[in-house]
Amino acid sequence: MQRGVTKATLKPYRTMVLERMARNADSRAWELMDKRWQALVSDAQARVAAYEAGAARPRQNITAAREIIRLADEVEPREVVVTVAAMVLMQAEAPHWFTSDRAFDAQLVRRVRGLTPSNAPAYRDPKSGKVRRAYRELSPRATLVMAEWLRITLGVLGQRVAMLQRLEREAEAKDEAALADALMSLS
Repeated sequence: MQRGVTKATLKPYRTMVLERMARNADSRAWELMDKRWQALVSDAQARVAAYEAGAARPRQNITAAREIIRLADEVEPREVVVTVAAMVLMQAEAPHWFTSDRAFDAQLVRRVRGLTPSNAPAYRDPKSGKVRRAYRELSPRATLVMAEWLRITLGVLGQRVAMLQRLEREAEAKDEAALADALMSLS
């Protein structure tokens, strides 16, 4: 029942995050968010290494950890940070878009995994001769694990941007109301 979040759908929210980053270019927050991503990648690598050394781990955790490692190998940290922040911002700004929290989690993971072409291998359609992409889905449990890690690690940026956007809209509404009151009092 959940509509997919496409790149085009997410673009305005990415733009809001990037504009906020540009307005605060000298902030340490961006570097710290990149470090949080690197910490998540290190944790994922440790989980996979322990599993390969024989430690028992839930399968969904290892699948999610391998996806995190694949992302880290193929995508710039800032791109992952911006995408997660944009998705969290989208959830805050347009909650009607998502049918549930689980639907949001699934779309978050799809958008982040969509940053790397290895998650959507290409094949040639024999009927049309066109090159098509086949998106490989994770198991629902692995999706939930990966989404939780992404939300906990990087979601704070999206929440902060959402709060700042709301405060700016409220300030603009107060200014417009004050102007309307002033205009109404003219005789």
